[in-house]
Amino acid sequence: MESARVWYGFDNEHEKRKGAWINSTDLELLSLIWTNRYLTNKQLTKYGNQLFGYKGDSIQKKLKRWSNYAIVKIEYQSVLNKPPISCYYLGKNGINILKQEGIIKEEEKAININNYIRNSSHYLGIQDVVIDTLIALKTNRKNIISIHPNKDTYKNEVGEPFIVPDWVFRKGSRTLNIEYDTGLQTMTKIKEKIKNYIKLSKHKPEEEHYVLISVADNSNIYTVKYYDDRRTRVLNIKDTIIHKGADKISNLHFYVTTASRSPIIANNILKGIYPFDKSTFKSEQELFELSMEISNSNYQLVPLAKKEIFHNDSYNIGEIAQYELIHKERTNSKQVLVLNIVEEASVAALNKINYLEEENKNNKFKQEVSHLLIVYQSRSELENDIVMKNYETLKFTDTKNWPLLLQGEKQLTLEKKKGGRVLERTKGSS
Repeated sequence: MESARVWYGFDNEHEKRKGAWINSTDLELLSLIWTNRYLTNKQLTKYGNQLFGYKGDSIQKKLKRWSNYAIVKIEYQSVLNKPPISCYYLGKNGINILKQEGIIKEEEKAININNYIRNSSHYLGIQDVVIDTLIALKTNRKNIISIHPNKDTYKNEVGEPFIVPDWVFRKGSRTLNIEYDTGLQTMTKIKEKIKNYIKLSKHKPEEEHYVLISVADNSNIYTVKYYDDRRTRVLNIKDTIIHKGADKISNLHFYVTTASRSPIIANNILKGIYPFDKSTFKSEQELFELSMEISNSNYQLVPLAKKEIFHNDSYNIGEIAQYELIHKERTNSKQVLVLNIVEEASVAALNKINYLEEENKNNKFKQEVSHLLIVYQSRSELENDIVMKNYETLKFTDTKNWPLLLQGEKQLTLEKKKGGRVLERTKGSS
């Protein structure tokens, strides 16, 4: 955990020897505080414990010791009339250490915290998402540029700022913009943000733009107590994005989820897992075909061309697999299966799911579709994605359990989980 330490002395007229031993993990903590401006003791302790292996209150003791030498400054912040919590920002000696190491520029000055924190609940909430995302990235965090955005982050053709995200992560050519929603903003404000991201995608058409809207939930202590699972808020924001047509812009990708799931989604985006590319769809479809083959299913799969099922390709239907199901013992039996691989929190995925439900429910396909599968790569993604309730014709599963849907003619029943999530259960034989 500990690397070679360096002694940093501080000028003081009353003491000849005043300073601190600083190692590489200390420098990372100080850089984190500088970048994020203002972090709670809990956030810094979690970061140090999970990434550096510190135990118990070691980080807390370190921070208090640093505060005695103006490496950091401590402030007690009361949020929503709750008991004050200890927060830290960089002191003059902390800034000087980072200057000596070349981590920040010589002209950098101490930060006026009041310029950054207008709403403590919102600010500390977004910092929770940032810290948890860096923890989720683990060793990959060193390849990530974490940015506290300002009015210079995004400008239009004449140099005017038109959008300031709550946070920005960059990895190589991939940029992820994060918006933190406490639920207090009107949908009018959210629509304005969506319009600005559409402008951004058009202003820089050569770039891919990723936006994660993180909806505050009860996973942190800085917000009000919510009496629901935030499902309605998430769906309302997704629906607004869909109505603006933002999910169909090729270089703009929207994801909406709760704060507790946001670091996982951000991790998938920054690592290039989301959005799925064509090779992912192909490999998952091949996996399905192999799973069916080795599961002793009574059905034989015969691939169908998209034109045999769909009237148009406006929803990237080419990424959806279609098969004719032929029962091995009933040669006259013909059924059709449509396989849709989706990403958790994706607005484009939700729109496609809703489209498939409406087309199937209203018999708009060219032929009857007897099985319409919505497939997630993992059980966790399946259980945590927030989609509409009460789909009548869709069956939700994950890549580990999809052979069960057809194996031995077992039929699938839909069960409502707490919060309305639809899960699959196999039940008897028909």
